[in-house]
Amino acid sequence: VAGYQAAAEKLLLGEAFDVAEAQRMGFVNRVLPAAEVDAFAASQAAKLAALPASSLRVTKSLMKRASQQELQTQMSEEAVHFGKMLIAPEAREAFKAFFEKRKPDFRQFD
Repeated sequence: VAGYQAAAEKLLLGEAFDVAEAQRMGFVNRVLPAAEVDAFAASQAAKLAALPASSLRVTKSLMKRASQQELQTQMSEEAVHFGKMLIAPEAREAFKAFFEKRKPDFRQFD
């Protein structure tokens, strides 16, 4: 708590803080050497590209609206969308791939 309080004071006062403090405060979740950034970004992009585009669109939309809605409203909206997504063809492909012990192939969708 003391470390968090000191970091919060720096934020309020507009004082600089280092990467370790930024990570401790939750502003960043990973710190990489500059030489590894491009490879990491490409890896993360490949993971996203392998997911169903429809699910990514819904998730991104819900995340954008999350700060503007009350928690109960957000949870209700998420339940509606997730319910639809669980019966979508992409979900059937994901479940089928799981049981067949293979990676799902979402390229056929969207």
